[in-house]
Amino acid sequence: MTLEWTTPTILEWIKSIMPVMEVEDNPFDSPMARVIFPASAEAEYRFEVHIYPHDEIQIAARLLEQPDAYFWYTCYELCSMEPIALLTERFLETLKKVLLYPTRIEQKRGWLCWDFDCSYCSGTTWEKIVGVGCLRASYDDVIPQISGKQRFYHAPPYSPDKNGVCSV
Repeated sequence: MTLEWTTPTILEWIKSIMPVMEVEDNPFDSPMARVIFPASAEAEYRFEVHIYPHDEIQIAARLLEQPDAYFWYTCYELCSMEPIALLTERFLETLKKVLLYPTRIEQKRGWLCWDFDCSYCSGTTWEKIVGVGCLRASYDDVIPQISGKQRFYHAPPYSPDKNGVCSV
């Protein structure tokens, strides 16, 4: 496997995991490419991959009912001082987890921050993938509003041959 972070190379890696996807080149008049995965039945969100060639790859979740809302994402940056082989391996491992297993995203409202934690179901337990947070004062107008301090969003796996047994 080549380890060059170009859009065609990254798309080949993604196709090895999930061949069904939509690719947008240069959305938002930027040099990025966006890979959009279809939403599973009963999913509250879908996943996307944002490719910034020679710089960064992001895995993001988008709420189906509020696609412009700030929600969960994780990024893999070349400037992180990790070897490119390790970054690539971590990216592909995370992509497999979010696409091939049931996932849930927990939104929490704290005093200062909104937090979003993504977990996947591995057998009978939920395993945290990664969390992201943002200041409430800066993002309150673009965050999904919830009643109470926490809400769980769910998405079943994309692959019909991977059925988890975790309860939602």
